[in-house]
Formats: sequence, structure tokens, C-alpha cells
Amino acid sequence: MTSISLAVSGEAFRGLPPSLGRSALLLLVALLLGGLAGCGDGDRSAAPPTSATASTVIPVNALLQPEAATTWGYQVSPDGRELSWIAMADNLPLVHVRRLDAPTTVVIATPFPVAGYRWAEDSRHILFQVDSAGTENTQIFVTDIAQPGAPPVDMTPYPNTRNTLFAAPSAAPDSVLILSNRRDPSQFDLYRLGLDGGAPVLIDQNPGDVVAWYTDNRGVPYARLRGEATDHRVMEFRDAATGHWRPLLKLAFEDTLRLLDAPHDHAMVWALSNRGRDRVSLVQLDLATGRETVVLSDPVADLEGAWTDDITGMPLLVWSWPGYQRLDFLDDGLAADFRRFTAGGPSAIRVLSTDHARQHIVVEVFSDERGTETYLLDRQSHQESLLSGSLLNRFRDRFP
Repeated sequence: MTSISLAVSGEAFRGLPPSLGRSALLLLVALLLGGLAGCGDGDRSAAPPTSATASTVIPVNALLQPEAATTWGYQVSPDGRELSWIAMADNLPLVHVRRLDAPTTVVIATPFPVAGYRWAEDSRHILFQVDSAGTENTQIFVTDIAQPGAPPVDMTPYPNTRNTLFAAPSAAPDSVLILSNRRDPSQFDLYRLGLDGGAPVLIDQNPGDVVAWYTDNRGVPYARLRGEATDHRVMEFRDAATGHWRPLLKLAFEDTLRLLDAPHDHAMVWALSNRGRDRVSLVQLDLATGRETVVLSDPVADLEGAWTDDITGMPLLVWSWPGYQRLDFLDDGLAADFRRFTAGGPSAIRVLSTDHARQHIVVEVFSDERGTETYLLDRQSHQESLLSGSLLNRFRDRFP
């Protein structure tokens, strides 16, 4: 039996974040033991590779690059000029930003670790939802990327309140919508929050049982879902002329109805629904009668989700999981551009971010062969750039 001694010095871990040191060591040991598992009783006549020597050292940095292991949350700004992501800096996960036409990266200084963020529609401000005390009383902070070193501003400095980002209306780029329980700790009302630092403005007060709001691209609520009883829910729509809410649909709890866009001419909306059917389908919902027209469905499975245009509200892509993921494109140009991600065999994709022009799209691709990889697709140049990839792929590519 061959005896093997493995020694790893501190130098091997130089440059890795402290939180990754132990994980990196365990990974290295697992990889080596996995490769040696068959050495004891296998084919003893097989010669070792000529490139291997007893003194060969594979540094941990070669297996686990810090920038590769700790980057995620890639987003394109709405104007398509900036790319942002989360990466380690000063032992904290912080937002990094660079222009797509320039290599310089700036780090957005925040005193708290960033778990998630989003762009405001003005493509200048970035918003954070922070639970600094671990009490689930979240606050909304905003920072200006033109001043990356300036401390972020707390937009909801109200003690013992929970405030969550709800939407960023494309037609109102100087504001965002939030849900907040500052009026009543047991209820979440809908507010408009200006990026200029003003106090939140109440848009609609929760009567006590609203479980979902739906707003248009101006940030105006047009529908809401109320859980009025224990055995059903009611979908209400706002009358454009009077501003009053009127009930339209009564939903059993096994019914699915997910509105995808705002009303066009206050006549219809796109939705995912299984009302009166055994599968969730893409439908057009008539707001006067409540009738649905099925536009697209999978023959054996529910439609799980849809990607819609931020400006027009039109569905661009829907997907289902009858086995492997099935994609149905309602835009021929998009289907052609995404074929590069699906042509290599069974895979699944997820659109993480896009600009309003849909020129730059961040796509996450899952496959049995390559694991998880994130790409930036430039639809004008028809080029994709790998932003982050599976650790095993990086190991395989560097040490084939």
C-alpha cells in the first residue's frame, strides 16, 4: 500500500479570503483523495504520468481563485452602460461597478456586507435592503455610483420597522416603490420613495388583507390580491376613471394567477393562469369580463415562469420543466441569440439581468457537463463573455 503525506503551508493560501481558507483546504484534500482512491488495489502496471513528480505542488490559489469563488449577482444597468457584481473587498462582499467600454472597476463603499442590491432606473443609483441587526427590520439604503466612496444614505431611518424594495418603475426613474409597516406593524402599505432623500409618500394603504400588489411602469397600482376568506382570494382591479377598487375574480387557493404586465388601454393583461384548466398556461386576461384566452401552454407540464419586456410588458420567453427545461420564445431574434447556450445538449438557463434595449443580457447557464456558468451576451456584436464559472471547470481547464 502506498503511503502519501500531504503538507500544505500557509503560503499556499496567500491571497484567499480568510473565510475560504478552510474550504479550500478541504477541497484540495477531497480532490487528491478522489484521484488516489483507486491507487491501492488497481492496475499496478500502469505508469504514472511523465509530468508528475514526487515534488509536484499544486497551489490552492490555482484551484480556488478568490475573484472566481466570490463573485456573483451580476447586473447590467438599465441604460446598458455599466456592469455590476458582488465580490470580496476588505473581507466584505461589496458591489463592484465598471463601464462596459472601460476596464476600470470601482468598489461601492458600504459599512455592511451586501447580500443583494438592485439598480435604480436612472442607472446612477444602487439600492440595498439591509438587516444590520439581524432582527428582520430591514432598511433601504441608496448610493450614487458617481461618488463610490461616499457612505450610503439610509432612506428609511424608522426604528423597529420593516421596509422592502418592491419595484423600480421604468417611467419614473427618480423613484422606487417600497412596502413598509411604519404605519401599522401588522400591515404593509405601498409607498413611493424618491431618490432625492425625501420621506416616503403613501400610495395605497393596506385595508388589512392585501397579500400582493401590481403596479404599472409609472408606479401606479392597478391590481391587488386580497385574502378575504379562508377558502378563497379576490383579485381586484382599480378603475382608471374613478380610482376605486372593484373585485373581478374569485380565486380558490389551488388556482394560480400571476399577472405579468400592466393593462394596455385598461382592457387586458398578460398572465400565467390555470383557472379552469389542469396546467398553468400563458393567457390574456380580459379586465372587463375576467375571461382568459390561452396563448401558449406546455402539453404535459405547468409553465413555471415568464420573462417580459420591461417597457412594453410583452412576454419574450416562457419556460416549463417536463423533464429538462423547455424554453418557448415569443421573440425570434432572442431565440436565435440564445441558441448558443442550448445547442450543446441538455441545459437550463435563467435571465439574471438586461438593459432596456435588450442589447446586453446576463444569462446563467446550467448543464451537466459544465455546471453553472454566467455569461454577458452582447446581442449587437453576437458575442458572449464568461463572467463566472464552476470551480470544477476552472480546475479542469487549468489542469487538464
